[in-house]
Amino acid sequence: MKSYDFPYYVSFGKGDSADGIVTVSLSDEEAARLEHSAHSEARWRVNEDPEIKDIFENVYNLVIENEISNLIDSDIIDDLRDEIDESDEYDDHDLLEYYLDSLDIGINYQEDLELLD
Repeated sequence: MKSYDFPYYVSFGKGDSADGIVTVSLSDEEAARLEHSAHSEARWRVNEDPEIKDIFENVYNLVIENEISNLIDSDIIDDLRDEIDESDEYDDHDLLEYYLDSLDIGINYQEDLELLD
């Protein structure tokens, strides 16, 4: 197993964004695929290679969970309830997940794997 840090950003629009890092442990096979992906095309976004879609989805889900935990006590939940007619069918976690899924989220390779100048 190897651990990798994945820097990410969430763009809320109008120049507002949040940056963060999630750490993921990968099997040796997954780590080899990730490293090959980063080096084969000098990529810097994890979602650019369909060969590592499973890794991207795992990291993406962790980013969503991380951002939900950051937003859970914020006023955004009340705003979302006002915007969505059926909001009473969703708990706070579901509302935030829905909200984050509609935003621009970029997940990059760990810095030492980024090859772009």
